Amino acid sequence: MRCLIKPKKKLNLPQIPNSTISVAVHVRKGGGYDAPLFSKTVQYADQRWPLKFPPDDYYIEQIKKIAHQYKHHYLYCYIFTDDQQPIAIMERYKKKLNNPRIHFDCRKGTNSHKLNVLEDLFNMTRFDCLIRPSSSYSTIAQLLNNFIIVIHPMHYVWSGEKLIIDHVEVLLNTKKQ
Repeated sequence: MRCLIKPKKKLNLPQIPNSTISVAVHVRKGGGYDAPLFSKTVQYADQRWPLKFPPDDYYIEQIKKIAHQYKHHYLYCYIFTDDQQPIAIMERYKKKLNNPRIHFDCRKGTNSHKLNVLEDLFNMTRFDCLIRPSSSYSTIAQLLNNFIIVIHPMHYVWSGEKLIIDHVEVLLNTKKQ
């Protein structure tokens, strides 16, 4: 499958530092393609597809799990997103986690749901670990690589207006460890 859909031209690839555990974090926000996220109206994307649009807390908790699993390693976490402000997401996660062993990175240039689609898909496959929503896009990335760890949401609850992911699946590939 990897050979059938390989890129035709050279891609702009982030430099993954050596001697780190690299983590691709696919953060779906809609980016203008999907309906806006939560409001009191039932037409919002995260109400219709909660596992496709987990809240930031989900991603932060999963990064914490990987950091704990690899507590003697540095982590390189790259935020892949359809959001127009990837740096803002990266800064929120960095501030919330406040862990000197985790280096965050993301696209610094223009971003939207229409840009960097194939580039991001192939870039995700270069990482050791994948934290993803319930999205066919990042599921394809999962199928194209032999990740050490893949984490994705399985169940949610609403607490008032707050979406809570209360069950995740953690897939381990022991062949690569």
